[in-house]
Amino acid sequence: MTAIIGILNKQGIAVAADSALTRISKDNSRKYAHSAYKLFRLSDELPVCMMSGGDNRFCKIPWQIVAACYRQQRGHVMHDTLEDCMHDFFKFIADTPAFWDSAFEKDFLRSNIRMIFENIVNQIDDKYKHRKDNDELTSPKAFQKAFLKKMAACRKSWSRFGVSEGFKDYSQDQFHEYAGPMIDAYLKCRKYAKASKTGRFPEDVIAAVRNEFELTVMTFLTMRCTDVDMSSELIFAGYGSEEQYPSLVSTAVFEGFSGRVNYHIRPRDIVNISDENPVAIRPFTQVAVARSVLGGIHRKYFDSLCKSNDEFRIFPNIHFFTSQPSDKSMGMKYADFNQKLNEIDTTNLDRRFLHARQQHMKKMHRQWKRIVQDYDLEKMAELASILIETTAFFKVLHFEPADVSEPVDVAVLSKENGFVWKKQKWGDM
Repeated sequence: MTAIIGILNKQGIAVAADSALTRISKDNSRKYAHSAYKLFRLSDELPVCMMSGGDNRFCKIPWQIVAACYRQQRGHVMHDTLEDCMHDFFKFIADTPAFWDSAFEKDFLRSNIRMIFENIVNQIDDKYKHRKDNDELTSPKAFQKAFLKKMAACRKSWSRFGVSEGFKDYSQDQFHEYAGPMIDAYLKCRKYAKASKTGRFPEDVIAAVRNEFELTVMTFLTMRCTDVDMSSELIFAGYGSEEQYPSLVSTAVFEGFSGRVNYHIRPRDIVNISDENPVAIRPFTQVAVARSVLGGIHRKYFDSLCKSNDEFRIFPNIHFFTSQPSDKSMGMKYADFNQKLNEIDTTNLDRRFLHARQQHMKKMHRQWKRIVQDYDLEKMAELASILIETTAFFKVLHFEPADVSEPVDVAVLSKENGFVWKKQKWGDM
């Protein structure tokens, strides 16, 4: 896992990333290293950088290597905007054969073909999968109808996310030419065989669902993926040559195939600093601790929250009521407290309290933004580093896996001074 943060105002950007790297062995056990690079320069001409979270590789190649190759070959290009640089980065990957491992790509495709087929079968009601003593399906046509219905439901659900940037002009004919032979090879193994019919299906059923299955696989592999294990989050930050103020763009990347990268951005993943929007504080990946700090979580948080809302002002006193309080006591008589407690309207109390908490956190965020608006780059870098270090310390404090750890790499970017390292493990990336 990863902790990344970008802090932006009209003076520039401070970015920071931790160094934890999670390695998962064949038995699913996890080991953690603390030397991963996640913050990279992308240009020698412009103040532009990239940070990586999630899966730290593309087709087995570390993002560190991909970023270094891009800077070496495209670092001289003066892109008008940060988004132009981001799209050029993914086009560079698509156009560079060295990044595409044919064996890995085909294994990736085969594993998804198998996964999708098996998941659809598992979702079908057992009454359609009933078999005779010889393992033949009792009602092949009913199973076929159920299979087609489940595939249509999956495609409808996945289509809600839209098609990723790299596949917007990709046709089903192109997918058929590329993946058709692999789909046919897999489906051939799922037909009835003389030796065994267990887990297999009639040839006419396989033939009837074949084209719809290919379309289903294509829909899954070309959709805008965000929640799969093999996805990466790449955060681009900096300035294009025509931009006066800094920007930040976050992208989700889910491998790729056929010389195309499955990546996408969402409107909420784009931050453009302007006179109307002069400050942004954006944590990524493991965000809970940073958001809690920025939202005002501290030892007196409960009191502060309750005192900010008249309806819940009574609750902090639950710790302080006494049987015979003096005039100077912070508490109140039990009877008085009990009476006030009974006066509280408990209708949707959980929702009302959640709303009050959200309003309190928004208030704290507004205060942070007012403060950070006047920060110089040094203070922004210090805050970014502290938020990552606090996240790492929280892991230690709560005996959680060390999937966020120091050292923290920190850099600042500005129109005047370009890209400048503030903390760095070693070497200029």
